[in-house]
Amino acid sequence: MGDFSQVHKRGIPLKRTITIFAIVMALVSALLIVVIVFNWMNYRDLINVAKNYVTWEEKSKEMIVSSDYLTDQVRSFAATGVAEHMTAYFTEADETRRRDDALDFIEENFPNSPAAEHLQKAMIESRNLMNTEFKSMRLKAESAGDDLSTYDERVRTVVLTEEEQALSALGKAELATNILFDQNYTSSKGTISSEVDLCVKSLVQELEKTQDGAEFRLRIAMIYELILIAAFIALFILIVSLTSSRIFTPLIRAIPYIEKDAPLPVQGGYEIKMFAYAYNLMYESNRRNKNRLEFKAEHDALTGALNRNAFENMLTSSEEGQLAFLILDIDNFKQINDNYGHMEGDKVLARIADLMRENFRSEDSIFRIGGDEFAVVLFGIDENSKKIIQNKYDRINDALVEDAQKGAPEVTISAGVAFGTKLGDTIMSQADTALYASKNSGKACCSFFKN
Repeated sequence: MGDFSQVHKRGIPLKRTITIFAIVMALVSALLIVVIVFNWMNYRDLINVAKNYVTWEEKSKEMIVSSDYLTDQVRSFAATGVAEHMTAYFTEADETRRRDDALDFIEENFPNSPAAEHLQKAMIESRNLMNTEFKSMRLKAESAGDDLSTYDERVRTVVLTEEEQALSALGKAELATNILFDQNYTSSKGTISSEVDLCVKSLVQELEKTQDGAEFRLRIAMIYELILIAAFIALFILIVSLTSSRIFTPLIRAIPYIEKDAPLPVQGGYEIKMFAYAYNLMYESNRRNKNRLEFKAEHDALTGALNRNAFENMLTSSEEGQLAFLILDIDNFKQINDNYGHMEGDKVLARIADLMRENFRSEDSIFRIGGDEFAVVLFGIDENSKKIIQNKYDRINDALVEDAQKGAPEVTISAGVAFGTKLGDTIMSQADTALYASKNSGKACCSFFKN
């Protein structure tokens, strides 16, 4: 009892307190490391699931790739009679064996699963197709008068009907090609594709089950990690309260900077300087990430123009004042995609966005509000500026004509323009009306709304 009184009078020694805190923090740190390692293992499992899915999907689709390759080779042989195509066909079927490898892989990793069953069905259908393909080769060989002894046994043993035997050489050649394109053959190809798609869907379900388990374990571990981090921070604050002013004072001074979301001054002891430096690195990294996210949120990734979300924000926040609103639409854009491909169509969209930025003012807002539709908002512009807007439109169309002369797709744009004092449904409807007038006037022109 006397010893307790003496301790009570003296108070708890700081050294002992710091030692106790240090031991407790060491234990918390050890637990935190264990939890972090556990989190990493779960995270690695999630990553591996994603990587494995890519492999599973690629292996599954090898069935289609191999089947399509066999089809291409037999069709080429039926059309040309070149023996290399037949050789390539049997090399794929008997040596490369991508279909068999794909099926073996799925059966090994997912035995007795729906995915394996669907791929087995695809394999059966593909093998059934080979009978038609062997028949096509036999017909082509007979039409060309080739020595059948040089052909694969599976081709030599094909039995033709009396009607087929009675065909002329030309008839047999035509039939050799036709049976590779008829409804039965095409339907079987579709069945293979469908079964592979069902296989992939089954793999996705397997992936989701595995992923859900890993995510659940990760969430639980994250809760423990947060609890340990909170305990660690609490102990850290207690220790800081007992340290010298070289640590305490800089931390107090850092609070206003944190509240203002500003970088910390690098001052105080070595440990605090390192803390401030690390914080500033994270702050700068977060700031850059935030700026990138904000830019992506309001800009179209393909054209760099403001996107529909940014347009809606402007609609809700714009104030009254003189303005012009333009809607520009690419004429016959679907034909460009159909004739040149979507990649070339994307280039056209990006090119038009570049031309708009070149010809409109930096303070004008350029939006991509639809697939092939752009809008421009020009503040401080009234109806007296029609000629200026017309000139800008003409320069854009002229540049597109020059591009076409250099080999680019022929592209024109139609535009509708309306003037007003408030960006909203009214001026947008008026610009739309003007755009329809341009379309009805033969396209490739700019029309202004008339009250």
